[in-house]
Amino acid sequence: MPANRSRTERWREVLHQIFERGGGLEFTVDRGDTQGADALADIVWRVRLLHLNEQFITVEPPAAVGRSLNFEVGTPIVVVMAVGQNRWMFRSTIIAAAQQHSSRGTLERVLKLAMPTQVERCARRNFYRVSTAEITLSDVTMWPVRHLESAVPAEVANAAHVRQVQRGGKLSLDTFSLILPEVGTPFTAKLMNVGGGGLGLIIPKENASNLDQSRLFWLKVDLGASSGAPLGMVAKLAHTHIDSEHNTYAGMAFEFSHNPAHREFVVEQFTRYVESVMPQQQRRAA
Repeated sequence: MPANRSRTERWREVLHQIFERGGGLEFTVDRGDTQGADALADIVWRVRLLHLNEQFITVEPPAAVGRSLNFEVGTPIVVVMAVGQNRWMFRSTIIAAAQQHSSRGTLERVLKLAMPTQVERCARRNFYRVSTAEITLSDVTMWPVRHLESAVPAEVANAAHVRQVQRGGKLSLDTFSLILPEVGTPFTAKLMNVGGGGLGLIIPKENASNLDQSRLFWLKVDLGASSGAPLGMVAKLAHTHIDSEHNTYAGMAFEFSHNPAHREFVVEQFTRYVESVMPQQQRRAA
């Protein structure tokens, strides 16, 4: 039996391996055929895998900036599981939201996902695409930050501009470039996943050397039509690793020490994104 087929047919072993190692899964709302028309990014949420049985996969709720986000029961999702450089994808549904006792004895919110009957292995060059599903990652532009304090007026201006557009104001294409902090040369990345404490970015190999310029970066994150205008925020480089295609995965921690008020704005925008995709999946189900 070919190695690829063997690994795919043993996907349950892979899932249990992730659980036994205390690992996590990634998922995004399955928007089906609506993606092009709705002009929304696919935001992928990284969550901790808590429990497995024959029917359910139990995970912690998605979070952003330490705040749990509300995903409704019945939401169709696309789930990604990864071990090393290998990735598998499958479709599932959020079938329950509940509370259970954690290992520390406290109550924690959980989501229960339907166990799939089969999964597909992703090709390494198209690691978020299989024959039955595809995830389109959001674009991110990064600038090395030279002086952290210079990000405060940029964040204040960005929040004001985004909210103005959301109230029906005109989107200014030049606004973002005019309110930059003191930064270096920009480069591009893709938003791979969002966790409670930060973002996972994939940086093309031709841009990877730019990570040596700073530990702090100003990020322009495009959430599509839900936010109306790109988000601006500072994140700190926490860790990196190189994938099989020699691109760099960068774990970025949210940084709000210089401007704590910006935290609520970022939470608000990720919450707005989640609320924007819920009606879409409900219409599609109807």
